[in-house]
Amino acid sequence: MRKQNETKDINIKKAWIGISIMILVIILAAAGILYWYLHTPQYAATKALNGLKSRNVNDVNEYVSYSSILELLTEGIENPTGQSDFEKKCFEDFKYKINSVKTQGDTATINIEGTNKNYRNALNKWIQQVYQKFVAGEDITSEEQRSLLSDCLGDGSIGTMTATENITLKKESGKWKIVIDDNFENVVFPGLSEVVGSMGLLLNNIDK
Repeated sequence: MRKQNETKDINIKKAWIGISIMILVIILAAAGILYWYLHTPQYAATKALNGLKSRNVNDVNEYVSYSSILELLTEGIENPTGQSDFEKKCFEDFKYKINSVKTQGDTATINIEGTNKNYRNALNKWIQQVYQKFVAGEDITSEEQRSLLSDCLGDGSIGTMTATENITLKKESGKWKIVIDDNFENVVFPGLSEVVGSMGLLLNNIDK
């Protein structure tokens, strides 16, 4: 009887040792997977885009320049960065979905579907208002321009727009960084490039 109890105790100890080893293996595997994910281009894009949604400047700057993103929209307009109402309107409707991720060496391509305010409608509305002031002979400061643009972005009638693009990330010093290009602009500010492109053509024709 005593021998049976000793055998039983030994089996229980072996079972606990086996369970402990399994738990340790699972923890190590989970830690390895987490470490791997934290260093993927998908994580970099997710952290940066979520940072835009919440206006967490530090999270965005870790992977792409926040001020450079705003300059896509406000080029030529004085634009202090911070938790302003203007910036809130820029990103409050922004949402995205990652469709695919392809990595080749130090370059990654992520296909993203981005939805935000319809910047084509917002910019057209803003241009009309600025033009009316210009025709009326009114001076308009950078601050007033930004205020008008903020009002246009807050106008619910402009609606939303969705664009699907391939954005590019480059690995720099072991860290993935988002490349700001036309595709990235279209994901974050859908419709913006259409208006800017039209204005460029108009200015070129006027110069000629």
